[in-house]
Amino acid sequence: MNAAKKVLDAVRKFDEGLRILSSGPADYYLNVLEDQQKMLFERFAPVKIGDRVKLMKTPDFEKCYSWKICKHWLKRGAIGTVREVGTYGDKFTADIIFDDESWIDEKGKIHPNKPKHTYHFFEGDFKKINPRGKPFISPDMDL
Repeated sequence: MNAAKKVLDAVRKFDEGLRILSSGPADYYLNVLEDQQKMLFERFAPVKIGDRVKLMKTPDFEKCYSWKICKHWLKRGAIGTVREVGTYGDKFTADIIFDDESWIDEKGKIHPNKPKHTYHFFEGDFKKINPRGKPFISPDMDL
């Protein structure tokens, strides 16, 4: 498909969107979308904001090179709190603030980070845990 055809298709889709929005107040459609997103996250997301989670695998630091300085604490078993829940493609995602985030100075001394950062992970990289740090035992959750 050449560039002109792509642009023409995009303009047609944009016009179709404008026709849909002009058939009623735009805030109605935005409210419907917001309600649908809320329902999706409340019913199907593996975690919610504020949930405690455990990292299920150590990241591949060769693929996530900027995280390499975190390898002394960012590993399987690291525990944190969900700050945000989202989606990417067909997976849920979570931005997590980890309890033990820290850095090592030139003398090898470990210092806690302040403020802490969020780290973005995909569904399957983490599991919800109860406040005592143990995974929940439920029929819909494998350990």
